[in-house]
Amino acid sequence: MKKRRINLFSLFFDLLIDFALIGLGVALYYQFFVYRIFPVTISPALTDPVGGFENAAYILCGIPFVVGMLSLLRTIVRTVRKLFAH
Repeated sequence: MKKRRINLFSLFFDLLIDFALIGLGVALYYQFFVYRIFPVTISPALTDPVGGFENAAYILCGIPFVVGMLSLLRTIVRTVRKLFAH
């Protein structure tokens, strides 16, 4: 069988995107729950349908964090599969 090669540029680019999404989720959590860095708040148009400010903030923080974690897991699994492919 043909041996698969790992493209390091593609791997580093995928990792950069994954960690950027995770960092965005953490930064938004820090902004809304720990210390207000910028004078930004969530619009009532977003908070009312989900039941309040905290729920909206958790959703806004959680979506990029979860997407980044799932993408990071996929990148790791794909890389390991390429390394051990026969």
